[in-house]
Amino acid sequence: MRLQISELNEPDYPRASEIVAESVRAFWSDHYDPTVIETVVEQNTPERISERSLRQEDYLARQGGRAVGYAAVKQNEIGHLFIRPDAAGQGVGAALVAYCNEVIRQGGYDTAKVYASRPAIEFYAKQGFLADGEKSFELKPGVFLDSVLMTRPLGD
Repeated sequence: MRLQISELNEPDYPRASEIVAESVRAFWSDHYDPTVIETVVEQNTPERISERSLRQEDYLARQGGRAVGYAAVKQNEIGHLFIRPDAAGQGVGAALVAYCNEVIRQGGYDTAKVYASRPAIEFYAKQGFLADGEKSFELKPGVFLDSVLMTRPLGD
């Protein structure tokens, strides 16, 4: 089935929120404490996505009209990239990364960066990103999300 990527708009915020919740609950359970997972879910409600959309560019991937992936770009950073578990391994994530890299390139940047969650490190490495340090984000008081800064030159 053909993948279509388009800008996220207000009616799609609930779909993006669902994708985040399904993705972190499915892929993060072996890597993060349940408190971290549920905090990420809480921070990705449709309302919170709407608030962030003022500071970043959000994209939704669809297959056969069904929302299967959500990504966001802020300057030269891929800030969010989540895939529905039943769409994993079908090239949706790779297509979203390529799309985001092109958005970043067109924005005048020659390097893309991402703070990869633990389960996403290998995925981003396969997309040409290299580890460049670690960072822990305090999601709310006492709840930390450990990640790895990864960068990728975009070239011409």
